[in-house]
Amino acid sequence: MKKSILPILLTLGMFPLASHAVCTQSGHVERVTAWNDGVGTYHYIYLRNSALTNYYWYARTTDDEMAEIATSALTGTTRVTVSGDAATCPPAGGGRFMGNLRYLIVNP
Repeated sequence: MKKSILPILLTLGMFPLASHAVCTQSGHVERVTAWNDGVGTYHYIYLRNSALTNYYWYARTTDDEMAEIATSALTGTTRVTVSGDAATCPPAGGGRFMGNLRYLIVNP
């Protein structure tokens, strides 16, 4: 008698095998800054979900190209999606740190 493996696969599919915590937000880039600590340069990318929010999100990167891409999104109504490696998105505070930049998507 052949048993179906489908119920087992469906059950396993309900539970993630590996989890990667991230904080991802979409909005408009407000500014891009650079800070040199004497060893290397860190770029900070700041964004807001909308003009009406009283807080901002920011992520850090050492990648000059990502900083240039974020700077090009400063003009106009260009929306971006930014993902950082923070375990969760901070629920409160004026500046909400997203961790180190994982990726940046520009939506024209």
